[in-house]
Amino acid sequence: MHCPLCDSPAVVPHAMAHRREFFGCLNCELVFLNPAQLPSAVVEHERYLKHRNHIGNVGYTIFLSRLVNTIAPRLPAGELGLDFGCGPSPVLAALLAKRRLIVDCFDPFFFRCPLKGPYSFITMSEVCEHFHFPKKEFRLLRSLMKPRAYFGVMTELLSPSIDFENWHYARDETHVSFYTRGTLEYIADKFSLDILSIQENVILMRAA
Repeated sequence: MHCPLCDSPAVVPHAMAHRREFFGCLNCELVFLNPAQLPSAVVEHERYLKHRNHIGNVGYTIFLSRLVNTIAPRLPAGELGLDFGCGPSPVLAALLAKRRLIVDCFDPFFFRCPLKGPYSFITMSEVCEHFHFPKKEFRLLRSLMKPRAYFGVMTELLSPSIDFENWHYARDETHVSFYTRGTLEYIADKFSLDILSIQENVILMRAA
């Protein structure tokens, strides 16, 4: 078995949680689900349809505003960006549009639109934990960025203080990849990104 992010064979058992087997990479610190247990596209689609992530959900818009307030002030009006993995209701794109930014939306289940690029910014909220093949996905996203483009990500980071077996993030059957600060540092180095800030679950990077 090799790590799906860095291809390292230095992979060890990490935990059993909710009848699922997870492994950890000693090189990039990614924690990932046993590939034999990855959910099918049908299971993923059904799960995403249960989300109540719409513009009328005040709690959700407040949640997303943390990413909007991190990235939007750095961008002049009219800049073109991409919300990757926007889901059936692209709330984040709507909030960014209110800040006079232009946003393309893409989702493998709901918005299979052409990825035009290059983009001045890319946002991704609660998406990278669903990546079956994170190396492939991050390589794609990096290829869509302009020089000095911003990359705003929301995901809960795994830390030593977290009880993985009882962690709510690991309970979701569509969450298959988990990242530590060390993993983010690997991604930044591998894909020529600079980490500008990490504030709880909001990460801001910038292309070299």
